[in-house]
Amino acid sequence: MLVLLACLAPVAGAAGELELSAHGGLVFPFYEETFEFDPGGLPGLPFGTTVTQEDVFRLDARGGLALGLSASWQFSDWFGVEGRLDTADVSVNTTGARYRIVTELPGPIPDLVNELDLGSGDADLRRILPLSLNLRARTSGRTRVGASAGVSYLPAFKIGIRTEATFAAVSPIPFEIASAQLALDAEALPEDEGQGRVGFNAGAFVQFDVGSHLALQIEGRYFHFQEQTLTWEQPEIDPPLPFPANILVDQLAERLEPVEFNPTFFQVTAGLAVRF
Repeated sequence: MLVLLACLAPVAGAAGELELSAHGGLVFPFYEETFEFDPGGLPGLPFGTTVTQEDVFRLDARGGLALGLSASWQFSDWFGVEGRLDTADVSVNTTGARYRIVTELPGPIPDLVNELDLGSGDADLRRILPLSLNLRARTSGRTRVGASAGVSYLPAFKIGIRTEATFAAVSPIPFEIASAQLALDAEALPEDEGQGRVGFNAGAFVQFDVGSHLALQIEGRYFHFQEQTLTWEQPEIDPPLPFPANILVDQLAERLEPVEFNPTFFQVTAGLAVRF
């Protein structure tokens, strides 16, 4: 909030009205990603061992909580400037992939069939904190309708996946061998080439006075940024899985393509605005 006030400080000396607001509501993200991974022949596996993928690894975003603060200076009843700090809490649901590991044995011994299930879980998308500087227009009266739009800046952010990996025998005797927590992280960095952080936002609002200086505000706002590339880091498995499951997880992480994440979202919020 101090940064927003600092942005407005040069105009605060002019005649007009200062308005501070706080709001909260729901986020509606636009994101879906499916990871196809054909392991083929992986190095380090025993001779005669093959791996096939039975399900795909999928990420689907779902909306979370939107929070924010804004400070605006109205030069007149209808025109002003606005600084904003918004937070978008976007959760990402993961659908895990399953991999069948078959080791051929000389007959009449049946083949050994194991299965690695990466399970389903949650991915935590952290640090979506757009900063915005907007032009703002509104009507006057006890019920005011307005709109604002301008440029937004998106700092670096991460996505972290936490899921349970299960390694089990399927044939000749089915039983669970081991399970572990699998952690996969990916990060988008501002300094990466082509990773522009500047976007735009636009929204409309309505205010209802509940006092001489206090108003209830309802707002809808759209944020648009270019797609960001998140690069996967080395996976962490705790405790380590038996051979060959560990090899498969390591190879899976090495061959995962970077995530093209779309940080564009829409939010609907309500809050209070105080005028001075």
